Amino acid sequence: MKKKVKLRAYAAANLGDDLFIELICKRYPDDTFFLCGSKKFRKIYKKIPNLKYKCWDYAYFRIYSLIYRLLAKIFACAFGNKQIQYTTDELLNNKYAIMADVNVYITGSGFMNSPDEFDSLMDKYDRELNYYKLHPYVIGCNFGPFAYREYLDMYRKLFSYTSDLCFRDNYSLQLFPNISHARRAADIVFNYPVESVQKQKRMINTEYMLISVANLRKDNDNASNFFQDYVEFVKRIVIERTKQKKYTVLVGFSQEQKDDITILDILRNIDDCYYTYNYCYPDISSMEMLSLFRDATNIIATRYHAMVLAVLFEKPVCSVCYNEKTQHVLGDIYMQDSGISLEDMKKLDYDSLIREKMHVIDKRHFRNLIESAKLQFMQLDKVL
Repeated sequence: MKKKVKLRAYAAANLGDDLFIELICKRYPDDTFFLCGSKKFRKIYKKIPNLKYKCWDYAYFRIYSLIYRLLAKIFACAFGNKQIQYTTDELLNNKYAIMADVNVYITGSGFMNSPDEFDSLMDKYDRELNYYKLHPYVIGCNFGPFAYREYLDMYRKLFSYTSDLCFRDNYSLQLFPNISHARRAADIVFNYPVESVQKQKRMINTEYMLISVANLRKDNDNASNFFQDYVEFVKRIVIERTKQKKYTVLVGFSQEQKDDITILDILRNIDDCYYTYNYCYPDISSMEMLSLFRDATNIIATRYHAMVLAVLFEKPVCSVCYNEKTQHVLGDIYMQDSGISLEDMKKLDYDSLIREKMHVIDKRHFRNLIESAKLQFMQLDKVL
């Protein structure tokens, strides 16, 4: 029987999350998925036939949310109840979550907590509790980094309501020992059918290194302190390759998170950019971006899913580990030697990087990884 599925995801034109959305909708073509987000991203998701994209920032829904808040305030005052302060987009998500047959939260790094969020933890718990009481399927995620033990304790309560809880790394799984149905499988993007990318036309007809560039300032965390070091690190690689008359392709996974601006920062004051190409999603499509990974000679991955795609296409890869999630997963897939820390960037020269840090995943581990990724959908396959 055809189901209505409320999909909760980061719907803001980020390649990794958009691959999640594409994969789950294609896996269950007979079911209808509802996704909420801003109208400025609507055209990105229109191409998926069984996905209905609902915009929280249309005028009629803004009016609806104002009326809702007014009535909620009157009700709270009349009966002395605590009023939960929902944002407009949360109200729209809640509306479709209640109407759905199945709720799915598909996320990578949806559970992070920064030091300035302590005072809002109780409000966040109140807002989230109603959602988790709908018993969602939470898949594809890691937990953290988090600044407070209270944040972890809060999710130990919330996750107890889930129908399924599947992490993508062992570290996160070990944080929830008392949730009996919690489990771990490889990242969802390892389910991507690489054969479909083989049909895509080659974009650059020469050998090149691909560098996934990320705006390290986007989360205002420890990584942001290394932003300038990072820019100089990538710039050194581009300049060295240019001297050797070798091509380099810089790619960004999210214009919304200003990866494209970071690419411009890197290219600024480089005199000769003849041997350099740059692209950013969604200026190019997800399929075009995947074809760039397919055809690369080797890859430096800053974005987490750049590492995943490099491994998926069995390319030599070096990962810039700007937070814990990449380090944890590299350990899980026996590729920890291909990671470099933010502190390593200053002292690592180009030749050492190529010689010591570029690794291809072992064939046996690769096969296990692909089989493991299918298990992300193990419980959903029973209901969709």
